[in-house]
Amino acid sequence: WAVEGTAIRSTMAVLPRMH
Repeated sequence: WAVEGTAIRSTMAVLPRMH
């Protein structure tokens, strides 16, 4: 699913920012 890929990319981009 494109949404799944987008969610993963979004999380990956947010994780480093949160850390």
